[in-house]
Amino acid sequence: MIKEIKKEELNKDFYDLYYEGFLYHYNKRPDLFKKRTLDELKEWLFSEIDNEGLKILGYYIENELVGFLAYKIVQKTTKYLWIDEFIVTENERGKGYGTALMNEARKISKEENTSRVEFNCYAFNENAIRLYKKLGYVEQRYIFEMKNED
Repeated sequence: MIKEIKKEELNKDFYDLYYEGFLYHYNKRPDLFKKRTLDELKEWLFSEIDNEGLKILGYYIENELVGFLAYKIVQKTTKYLWIDEFIVTENERGKGYGTALMNEARKISKEENTSRVEFNCYAFNENAIRLYKKLGYVEQRYIFEMKNED
């Protein structure tokens, strides 16, 4: 079951999953992600909720949170739905929960009359990339890098 998680409903289960997602990215690319405490991540999250309209959808199985997707509606040249955070706990991946969350975001995007759904994904996150392509998402830009090593 998917339901919106309000700021006052955020709890240990959510924060554990939130930190799991952060650590996955940090451990893959510590050169890109600053090591942060959970309190620092909460501060950023609360700021996004309070100031940027970030909303959180949770996927629950028998009252247990197994995944979430955080999004906001952005108005620049066009109006679009931006997915800021998305994770399904590792032992529940491949069961359709991520697909359901992404489909719900698309449904909300249409209801909000946005032009598209957008998000970033790092190249190391191959499982997520497979999911996004399976759902019909296409790459719209590339970011190249070359590390300066001695």
